[in-house]
Amino acid sequence: MTIEQCYQAMGGDYAQMLRRTQGAHRVRKYLEMFLKDDSFAQLCRILEQGDREEAFQAAITLKGVSGNLSFTRLCDAASALAEALHQGQTDPTPQLEQVRQAYQDTVDAIRLCLELPES
Repeated sequence: MTIEQCYQAMGGDYAQMLRRTQGAHRVRKYLEMFLKDDSFAQLCRILEQGDREEAFQAAITLKGVSGNLSFTRLCDAASALAEALHQGQTDPTPQLEQVRQAYQDTVDAIRLCLELPES
């Protein structure tokens, strides 16, 4: 799978990322770094603990990370979750599930692109 196909599979914007990084070799490096990022895990842990304010901050962080990498679908899902938390929605489960699915699709596409085994 090419990096462009990876971005298509995850619902990202490869052209935008290329403009931002000025080279596919850099995009690959950032994809590798994303797999080590713990923003999603932190978000899930904080939500389980029930701290809405911290969860909001974690959702904003994931939105920023995914936005900087042009992971459009994940960024949009994290944004919707952050908005739900900000508005005090009592059950953000639907938004969290969208984030969870977008995150998994993103990680799966990156692993396939980089030819890494599933963890």
